Amino acid sequence: MKRPLSLMVCLTCISGIVIAQPSLGGRAGAPMRFGFGAAALGMGNSVASLAGRDAVALYNPALAPFQTTPAILAGSALMSLDRSLLFVSYGTHLPPSAGISFTIVRAGVSSIVGRDRNGVPTQSYSVAENAFGLSFGLRPAPDLSIGVTARLLYAQMIEELTSTTVGLDLGASYLVQEGLRGSIVLRDVNAKYKWDTKSLYGQNANSTIDKFPTRFIVALGWTPAETQSAISIEAEAVAGGWLYRTGAEISLHEMLVVRAGVDGIDPTETLGSRWSAGLSVVHTGLPWNPTFDYAFMSEPYSPSPVHVITLRLYVKE
Repeated sequence: MKRPLSLMVCLTCISGIVIAQPSLGGRAGAPMRFGFGAAALGMGNSVASLAGRDAVALYNPALAPFQTTPAILAGSALMSLDRSLLFVSYGTHLPPSAGISFTIVRAGVSSIVGRDRNGVPTQSYSVAENAFGLSFGLRPAPDLSIGVTARLLYAQMIEELTSTTVGLDLGASYLVQEGLRGSIVLRDVNAKYKWDTKSLYGQNANSTIDKFPTRFIVALGWTPAETQSAISIEAEAVAGGWLYRTGAEISLHEMLVVRAGVDGIDPTETLGSRWSAGLSVVHTGLPWNPTFDYAFMSEPYSPSPVHVITLRLYVKE
């Protein structure tokens, strides 16, 4: 037990040598950095080194080969300020040592009131951001796995103003010792939105590129064999600074798993962190073994917290 804990402490110390405030304000792609699925959100999104779980290929494509049973996941988040978040995924193992995963994420804001120059309301608008991801992972060695995710990004500000681009995620994971896994992930490579307002303003139009901040993540996950539990910690270099996240879960019963975590820990205390808690209820006696996941996540600058609900179905081969 001492060795895994000491490695986690070293990870925090090494990544914390340089303490700078991440300048994430106004950066593109914020909804895509929120998280995916109630199980991951319940652990503070700290799942990039936890193999053998559903939908984690979106966090680290190198974990795709560990999807032992084909699984379908669908869920949504109940959010304040007229925001919405929907997600769907399907993952499966590819013999002998690979895996593949498809994911769809849609985030939007509705009931945006349009006004004229005099401040008089004109009409309501809505905006949406969509990501269609294909993850592929391979185990070239028993202890090593690598993977890549290609994501088609489609955003719509108004009907005449849209953007379609492609971003990449790269990941690698290594089994340090039994129960202890380390991972590195490079996310949002070349991810951006391109806006061209020619259809709106003709010769007075502009072309703008809003780049996603590239994210470099170092993660450790510990799943001791003697207990049905997991502990994870991550350090993320993004936008000129460091953020941290951590999470834990434990199985209290074959039908009940509880978890908790903290995401977005900022050493400068400038950005507000998000703490979360959740649970999973497993019905093994029903067809497709449905699992219901729930997560509660705080939001520092929102009038109310976020509630996330997910349904997982396991396809019989």
